[in-house]
Amino acid sequence: MNITFLVNYDLASVLALNYLLPRLHQPKAFNSERQKHRLSVCYTRKSPPPEAPPALAALAAFEQQQLAQLQRPGNRDDLKGFAELRHYTGNRIVQLNAVNGADLPDLLRTAPDLIICIRHMTILREQVIRLPQYGVINLHSGLLPAYQGVMASFRAIQNGDSVLGTTLHYIEDRKIDTGAIIAQTKAPCSPDKSYLWNVLNLYKPGCATIIETINAVHRQRPAPRKTQIGTARYFSFPDNNELQRFADAGHCLYRDTDLDDFKTIA
Repeated sequence: MNITFLVNYDLASVLALNYLLPRLHQPKAFNSERQKHRLSVCYTRKSPPPEAPPALAALAAFEQQQLAQLQRPGNRDDLKGFAELRHYTGNRIVQLNAVNGADLPDLLRTAPDLIICIRHMTILREQVIRLPQYGVINLHSGLLPAYQGVMASFRAIQNGDSVLGTTLHYIEDRKIDTGAIIAQTKAPCSPDKSYLWNVLNLYKPGCATIIETINAVHRQRPAPRKTQIGTARYFSFPDNNELQRFADAGHCLYRDTDLDDFKTIA
């Protein structure tokens, strides 16, 4: 099966690929059945806009610094950067910032049977959504429908939630985070940790739901489709005032040691 990942050039995306690509690359990952997949990765890489709050710009800069360190020669951590992950894709990792437009031919060349989105910074249009025969699924780092949009875990921490989570759902149209739910995972919120740490902590169980779904699709078994129930709330990026309230409550966006707990991939 041809599987195309649409991701973002950030720490959570590269962590997710570290959980996913080695398992999908090895036939033994699927109950010892000799199942092979052709894997492609397309990522968005966009700088924060000039009007972005300084705290969010600093978070983005920190993530890019950490990603650069993962690419350094002699990195012996299990956690690998985008360059080393090419091993699992046959060198099919490319930057595509406009999959709905100028970059669509490059996406078409991956000939996807299934598209998996993880933090991809593009609202997909109909021509992309209808491209793969098994559809498009998205791993959202928030519990739907309560936390639609970006930085869902920031909002949950800000609201004092004791539990954070992921939602694996279908992308069925251009609406954001509204598609039928396949699976959800939950993890305790650790308010003593940073926002970034709490986000990274969600991806191991979240990626397990992706593996289970690929398993089902490959065996021609329908994945679950559960209509979202409850009050939907959409959030955009926090502004300076919201970020200040977050800090005043004793929270922080990131710490220099955030990645240390995730450098061993098991």
